[in-house]
Amino acid sequence: MVLIFCFYLIIAGVMILGKQLVLYGSPSFLAAIRLIPAGFIFLGIDKIRYKYLKLPSFRGRDAFLTLLYAINILFVDITRLKGLSYIPSSNAALMTMIAPFLAVILSWKFFGEHITRKKIGALCLGVAGVAPLIISHVNATSGPASEAIVGYCLVVLSTLGIIMSGIFAKHLVQVRGYQLFTITGLVMIGGGLLGLINSLVTEVWNPIPLTEPTVALPIIGVLFIFHSLIAFPLYGFLVQKYPITLVSFTQCIMPFLTALMGWYYAGETISVTFFISFIILAVSLYLFYHEELKEGLIK
Repeated sequence: MVLIFCFYLIIAGVMILGKQLVLYGSPSFLAAIRLIPAGFIFLGIDKIRYKYLKLPSFRGRDAFLTLLYAINILFVDITRLKGLSYIPSSNAALMTMIAPFLAVILSWKFFGEHITRKKIGALCLGVAGVAPLIISHVNATSGPASEAIVGYCLVVLSTLGIIMSGIFAKHLVQVRGYQLFTITGLVMIGGGLLGLINSLVTEVWNPIPLTEPTVALPIIGVLFIFHSLIAFPLYGFLVQKYPITLVSFTQCIMPFLTALMGWYYAGETISVTFFISFIILAVSLYLFYHEELKEGLIK
């Protein structure tokens, strides 16, 4: 459980630094320059461990799943950074608390798991919990209301992508038997190359999509070490060790950590509505978690 806490502490920092970084660069470019070198580092680690690089010989649809995984990690990075450009980091972190609900919906849709009435009730309560936060922010924003709404939607999509990353990692490592670091390295390189191509096509290079390099590069370096090199493989390890629902549930600590860090380091205001939504979401997650315990899905 200590590792889970450390993971969400890092992600809270990612929310704060990501909001600052997106002021100085374009999302696809920022994703590419972190993912590609991190991927080669993970492949290098496997080369050191095994004395040679054990690139997997993909079987059947595994190559397609790995490609989807690579696209997904790029999608997560881009949607998170873009969403943070529209909404406060604390609000973005709070929105990620819907992850357990998204996880159970995916489990119901793709794995045929049963959803009880109590789970549906907890899901509805969770949706009701985030509604006041979104409405108050949209009403208070000085810019177009549509931008705030887009920001919240992007954060939800990013959260969905994180859950999908866990599903891809768990299937490729536990079910198909591939090495975690090898798969992580390959999907990072693949996702980074796709991000670089997307950046070349859609983003302005003059000479590169990055301004204020003296400010941006240290932030990129910190995110590279803590997010790309530590948090990303740590998440893959956690979903092998614990149920994805449990890993998703324990992220209820992240919004509080993000709000404190955002207030202390970035001067962000923590609204009363934030705490109201946080309490409602926490209650809904507790009800949801209790139902999972009764069904024996979490031990």
